[in-house]
Amino acid sequence: MFVSASGQSNDTLDISGVTVIGKSIEKQSGYKKTVLDSVVLRSLDYQTVGEMLSRHTPVFIKSYGQGNLATAAFRGTSASHTKVLWNGVEIENPMLGQTDFSQVPVALIDGVSLQYGGAGISQSSGSLGGSVILENKPDWAKESAVTVDQSIGSFETWKSLVGLQLNTGKLLSRSRVFFSESENNYRFKNNFVDREDPPIQRRKDAAYSKKAFLQEFYLRQGKNLFSLRVWGQRNFRNIAPPLGVSLLEGNESQQNEAFRSM
Repeated sequence: MFVSASGQSNDTLDISGVTVIGKSIEKQSGYKKTVLDSVVLRSLDYQTVGEMLSRHTPVFIKSYGQGNLATAAFRGTSASHTKVLWNGVEIENPMLGQTDFSQVPVALIDGVSLQYGGAGISQSSGSLGGSVILENKPDWAKESAVTVDQSIGSFETWKSLVGLQLNTGKLLSRSRVFFSESENNYRFKNNFVDREDPPIQRRKDAAYSKKAFLQEFYLRQGKNLFSLRVWGQRNFRNIAPPLGVSLLEGNESQQNEAFRSM
């Protein structure tokens, strides 16, 4: 008795390759992006990002005065609909979902760009109004140097900026320290005392100060670039009472601290 059995015969199936095609969002219709000139940034080193956006972009900045809260709004949306990214990392206040632009000095930023509306999804999600992109970039063409700048303004305002760059061609180190303080004791006519002949008084308990440093390291290895960035900042400001309220001893104040690294 002879029994034979056979299984599935060998076979080879040729499957043609599958090509996936996608368009970059930057090339699609409706995408709008604005890049601020680097010359503009360096001319505003002593200003805040809020003051810069208010002067050189169509973004509406709602500011409560010198040294006070400043938020941005794109195309009529609220401040919580505006994303702010530092080298791709969101820096909004995790409790509020907003960014106070009065606390971000231009001196620590190398590049600023705006992405309007849905264009912001190329960097992050949730930016219904738009996105503000803050970047730090190594300048390999610039040699090692030390810079010291000082600014003096009205109402006992002092601002200092110290920078140090070491460049070996392969390794680049940049250090920046920014300091700003002001008594903010401007004169004003107090109509709450006398509307017919208001007395001229000085504003009290409106002082503020900012201290910030940024340390960057960049290493080039062939086509690869390794980077390390550390940003620390401490902001203090007195919260001045309304003009119609009597000043009390030890007025309210606010202190914000932030430490970011990547």
